[in-house]
Amino acid sequence: MKNNQFINVEQMQVKHVKVEFDEKKKLALEESIQAFLKDDVLALKTIKPLLITGKTFENSLGELYSYQMDRNECLSCQKKLLSCPKKVRKGYVLVPYYEKEADRIRLTPQPCIHLNEMNRVLERIKPCDCSHTSLVVDANSLLDSLLKGDNIKKQQGLSSVFLSALNIAKKNEKAGKGIMFSTVNGGSDLSSSLLRLLGYVYAKSEFSVAYINAPKFFSNLFSSYDNLSFPTIKELPLLMKADVLLLENLDKIVYLNDEKLDKYFFPLLRERKKEGKINYASLEKPKGINTIIYSNRRVLHGKDELYSLLSDLFDEKVIQDLDLR
Repeated sequence: MKNNQFINVEQMQVKHVKVEFDEKKKLALEESIQAFLKDDVLALKTIKPLLITGKTFENSLGELYSYQMDRNECLSCQKKLLSCPKKVRKGYVLVPYYEKEADRIRLTPQPCIHLNEMNRVLERIKPCDCSHTSLVVDANSLLDSLLKGDNIKKQQGLSSVFLSALNIAKKNEKAGKGIMFSTVNGGSDLSSSLLRLLGYVYAKSEFSVAYINAPKFFSNLFSSYDNLSFPTIKELPLLMKADVLLLENLDKIVYLNDEKLDKYFFPLLRERKKEGKINYASLEKPKGINTIIYSNRRVLHGKDELYSLLSDLFDEKVIQDLDLR
């Protein structure tokens, strides 16, 4: 989350600069702010209780002008955080407060309602191996593409998976079997974007979500080095408990053997078979179940059970759509 341009931003300070005006400019500024407060009912409701003395308004002209400019930027908000019109402090609004010592209004940046909502959604995605920044950007870019023109008809494979998830998330429809999909014409980037869109859809509907880069996660989990495997061991219960499990590039898992299957992978798959659990996996190539089994030659005794568990969990789906973003 530290890389997210909207999330966990270090506390920002609004610099207080003393500005002196000549009388004509000062009068023009006062009139402009008065007109702004008259037209903007919410701004007036916010500022009026902060005008404590007869001098507060005059002392606060610089801050009130900054507040006016900030409010004007928010007027062009499309209620989509990624298209926030602000060049700086994206996702933040200036909030006025009264400073008694100076008898003036000051401003502090705070997250807007859309940033707060996105943060609440992303808090439900743990762990998130792709970073929350990538998840939000990719999910929104694919959603915007699907909703553009008649793309949702052109991209029937993508839209069928997306709309199915939307119905499960919004209407509490029974999830049924999970989907293991590849986007043969769109590449692994499109598969990952679809997986991230599904994660955001479910998290927004208050499902707990776990998003895993499968080859990286299981490589660390199966490592013989404790300093590498320990963080992943702690995350394994999150994968088991989550309402929704998203496994990115599941067919790229390597170095499985019977011991690792029995200790880690089979317990996870059995837990994910329980009623109410929702599972998706993206693949780099079609025939993912066969790839997982036959690329791991050290699986000698567990092949049949591995095939059975994966087949019970997932239907394989090959999506032919192009990436139209």
